[in-house]
Amino acid sequence: MKNIDRRAIRDFGIPGPVLMENAASAIMTEMEKFFDGLAGARVGIICGKGNNGGDGLALARRLRNRGVPVRVALLAAFSAVTGEAKINLAILRKMDVEIVQNATERSLADIIAWSDILVDAMLGVGLSSPLKGMYLRAVNAVNASGRPVVAVDIPTGIDAATGAVMGAAINADLTVAMALLKRGLALHPGARHAGVVRVVDIGIPAEVVEKEKISVGLLDRGSAWGVIAGRKPDSHKGDFGHLMVIAGSPGKAGAAIMAARSALRTGPGLVSIATPNGLVPVVQSQLVEAMCIPSAESMEGTLGIGSEGELLKAADKMSAVAIGPGLSTHFETTQVVRDLVQRI
Repeated sequence: MKNIDRRAIRDFGIPGPVLMENAASAIMTEMEKFFDGLAGARVGIICGKGNNGGDGLALARRLRNRGVPVRVALLAAFSAVTGEAKINLAILRKMDVEIVQNATERSLADIIAWSDILVDAMLGVGLSSPLKGMYLRAVNAVNASGRPVVAVDIPTGIDAATGAVMGAAINADLTVAMALLKRGLALHPGARHAGVVRVVDIGIPAEVVEKEKISVGLLDRGSAWGVIAGRKPDSHKGDFGHLMVIAGSPGKAGAAIMAARSALRTGPGLVSIATPNGLVPVVQSQLVEAMCIPSAESMEGTLGIGSEGELLKAADKMSAVAIGPGLSTHFETTQVVRDLVQRI
């Protein structure tokens, strides 16, 4: 993300303050959606001295312009704020917004008590060591307040790459992530601290992101729809193949049922479960969509010697065979499995 920000500014000429302004606008929009409007709410924003804090300062200005009462606790001196954040601080200091620099536990407690909603704009993706000092005390104070919390980009205290808690971390109700989801928001325990996550566009061109060649992604509902092909309205179950699932043993009938159920959900037109004779009533009572192939069993009720012939004959008619879930390691079963794997 740091590379992407740098490339957007350096190679594409997008001014840093523009990205920060877009971020503030997106945060306010997501807050209004999440809280069903901000009318009557008082917002306390806790800012660090870097770009994460700069997003918070720009947000404070936008909220003030919208008529939302806002107070800012800055965990640094005015002189320590640099870069794009310094620009937004200079603008905000000319407005009718209270900004407490070098916020102490007492001044922070006053702003927290006054606020209906808190915004965490302390630290973003650059965190590399455990929290300490006023940042640690601020995180603990916010978490103890009982107020709803909005985190800017990532909750302060979460490692953006791993999701690890760096000593302590904000418990957010809403996290507004800039441009891309950070891995720390999808991996636990970071995900548990993030609350509802919204990824927002801040104007970074797609070409900038593509050049980074990011090798990880998040599987979601949209990913699944992209894999599953469409089907014609006049198609027939026979058009989509027949799968045999060889699975189950006493005490592990559920493995056969879950394997077959997942198969039915992912595309085969027909699914047959080959399972020991004694498990057939259990399987059929739980999964009416699948067919069963009763198979010879050992004295212990597992898949037994003598089942190979029937299973091989059935396999000839199948498009694919899944073998293994819950079969046990009974000596007869292992012999049958080795035989089937070699011959199917």
